[in-house]
Amino acid sequence: MFTYSYILLHIVTYFLLYIVIFWYILYIITATILQQNRLRWYEHVLQKEDNDWVKIYTEYEVGMPCQQVDQRKLGDCVKRLSDT
Repeated sequence: MFTYSYILLHIVTYFLLYIVIFWYILYIITATILQQNRLRWYEHVLQKEDNDWVKIYTEYEVGMPCQQVDQRKLGDCVKRLSDT
């Protein structure tokens, strides 16, 4: 026979499972909405004039003197940076 503690344990377990599922669905919906808003903002920036500061900095390329981050070449990168 089932005891009250066994039934209560199952009720609490299922309740917690439903809470986890609810929060996961809420997380997915929120992430989707944020992604759509970011894309909407980026589209807005792309439609700005070419001399606008926001558009200039979104197209600004940042380069490093050493593109490879191999451990053997890391010392060469540091030497080159210290020589300049």
